[in-house]
Amino acid sequence: MNKFASIVLGLCLCLNMVQGLNQIVRKGNLFFDSITGKQFWVKGVDYQPKNSIGQNFDVLADPVTINRDLPYLQALGLNAIRVYETNSSLNHDVCMQILDNAGIYVILDVPTPTTSITTTNPAWNQDLFVNFAAKIDAFATYGNILAYIASNEVSTTVNNTDASAYVKAAVRDVKAYVRSKGLSTPVGYAIADAGDIATAQEQYFACSGDGSDSPDFYGINIYRWCGNSTYQISGYDVVTQTFTNWPIAVLFSEYGCNNPSPRIFTEVLSLYSSNMTGVFSGGLVYEYSQEVNQFGLVQVNYGNNTVTPLIDYYNYQTQLAKVNNTASSATLSTYTYSPITVPCPAVNTSSWIAASSPLPPAINPTFCACALNSFTCRVNFTSSTPLLTTYVQQVVQQYQFLCGEAGGIYCANVATNAITGTYGIYSACDALTRLSSAMNAYYLANQGGANPATCDFGGFGKLQTPSGVACSNATTSSTQASTTRNTVTTSNSGDSSRTVSTTSTSTSNSASVTGTSTSSTGSSASASGSSSSGSRTSTQENSDASAMAIGILSIVALLL
Repeated sequence: MNKFASIVLGLCLCLNMVQGLNQIVRKGNLFFDSITGKQFWVKGVDYQPKNSIGQNFDVLADPVTINRDLPYLQALGLNAIRVYETNSSLNHDVCMQILDNAGIYVILDVPTPTTSITTTNPAWNQDLFVNFAAKIDAFATYGNILAYIASNEVSTTVNNTDASAYVKAAVRDVKAYVRSKGLSTPVGYAIADAGDIATAQEQYFACSGDGSDSPDFYGINIYRWCGNSTYQISGYDVVTQTFTNWPIAVLFSEYGCNNPSPRIFTEVLSLYSSNMTGVFSGGLVYEYSQEVNQFGLVQVNYGNNTVTPLIDYYNYQTQLAKVNNTASSATLSTYTYSPITVPCPAVNTSSWIAASSPLPPAINPTFCACALNSFTCRVNFTSSTPLLTTYVQQVVQQYQFLCGEAGGIYCANVATNAITGTYGIYSACDALTRLSSAMNAYYLANQGGANPATCDFGGFGKLQTPSGVACSNATTSSTQASTTRNTVTTSNSGDSSRTVSTTSTSTSNSASVTGTSTSSTGSSASASGSSSSGSRTSTQENSDASAMAIGILSIVALLL
């Protein structure tokens, strides 16, 4: 047994003597230990080793992997790891307890590759929320969950900054869900250190009335300090000045430039120096295991499931050992702060295109279920629907067909446009409700009462007796001066009419679909929730159809 193995084995034998971790809370722009009141800085690593066949997997559900890596994490002197991918359906009790005993907190990414807000096809709806909420539920009982990250690097260039509207809405709803469970766990967003949009992006997420739709913290994925740089040369001084007196906390969710290599991590002492500790709450080095991008601290030998520390590992260990933050005078009970007021960025083509207000609607399953029951024509779907792959293909085809007809008018109530800040009243609902809304609009506008076959859609649709109940969706957002109300009223006379009205503080939106004998002019709708030109492009239709298919898959997973 080599010297390093002997040291880490000794550390493992002492793990059970470590007491349970105290909850970390945010006050202003800093983190504190909720029991001792001392300021808390993250000293960590991004942790997502692969499985034996080189794939990402839920490492927090695999005690073998955690026990393999724990000695090396402990020997670094870490107090936190960031884990990107987990499976809410698995059990995490053993691994989370092992980490808690070891004094290690977990910063958990809520999305997964298949259930996330994407850069190219952004959306925020009930299907995504159900998966996000399931992740929160799966980890809510663990005392060493330090924070949740609602999304990671969604906007990276000017032309995709509209996606940030959906991220901010997700942050708002995830925060509300966490608080509804009686938890104060911080919810954040990991942003790319992208120069051309950096200022506008920082402003966008921090500008808020009561803070309900702003993250509790930013995680910055930052790679400015390369080699033996300095506080000034690296630009750390500029970043620190930017976030001084910021209204939310900030930490480095990824850092560690690997050019040149090996990394010497001289930025560690700067990050935990008095220059930065009043502004930043530490950070996490990217990343634990060596992968194809060559950022690893250790080499995992997957064949025999052993670990070999690399030079980067020892260099990071050496620098962390020099850190001493005990001199901080900030405490939870005495800390006061005077945050700056952050303005929302102006919408322009050079740096930012997402409207700051309103945001996408808040998730309201009760409203969506009521709306689905109010339709005369809806999707014919049950948990026993056969041939799932074929069914999902039909979803895509039907949605593309409906949204391509009559200038997209049948999809007006489910369409979104983050650039203009217009969102259809059903746009945040689940996939079944969204698609049923489009089918119902088409049915009523095309001889609905006189020709029931208009709802058949090749067996894909079915008629139902509408509930006739008024469905109210009242939500309050800090980006809006007052309550936004969406009201759906169904009025059926031979299934021939249905009126939908929406009112918000920013604009008065109304859409009505009335059945007549013509297919192209038998309905009317405002431009609310559709593209700014009043029509939808094939790209938008494909994007929405993809989201619809993913939503259907999520629903199937819940039903089966």
